[in-house]
Amino acid sequence: MNFADFFQMAILQGTSSNGVFGAKLHWYQMESLLTEFREVVPRLSRHKDSTILFKYFPGAKYIWLRRRDRKRQAVSYAKADQSNEWWRIRGVRAPGLREQELEYRFEQIWRLEGVLNYGDQRWAKLFWELRQEPLTLYYEDLVSDYEGLVGTIVEYIGIDLPKTRKIRRPRLQRQADHLTEEWLARYESEI
Repeated sequence: MNFADFFQMAILQGTSSNGVFGAKLHWYQMESLLTEFREVVPRLSRHKDSTILFKYFPGAKYIWLRRRDRKRQAVSYAKADQSNEWWRIRGVRAPGLREQELEYRFEQIWRLEGVLNYGDQRWAKLFWELRQEPLTLYYEDLVSDYEGLVGTIVEYIGIDLPKTRKIRRPRLQRQADHLTEEWLARYESEI
């Protein structure tokens, strides 16, 4: 399947019955998406990222989910990279999960913190180019007030939910554990 067909199918399959399409992208995934658009439509090769997004996602609303504690995020990223456990759902085994002892690696965490900082800077630049203020949310707030932030998102994208509709808890489980805390303390002491 070529990218153009894949893109059309993703939009079709990812659009809910109320007409809302949503996608979650890390910066490296956005870069790949923009590269694909430029390859499929060569005349876009010299256009800004924002021009491409205006063309393919007219009227899009953006939600920027950030982390206040980027060091903790880098530790989580390193653990996921080593174990290949990018998500955890009770009763579901993640495909490709590596059952191995995780190893603290200062250089890996430091590099990944840089990757995260770079992505954050690139998102900021993109939103500036788009001349659009995204709804900016923080992971730490989402964890502490999930229902409240989901309500904020629903309101931002313009969906009316019945007042009686309950917002279900996410299936994803938090992956931080004692090892996360140990690695974070060690990393902070070494920088």
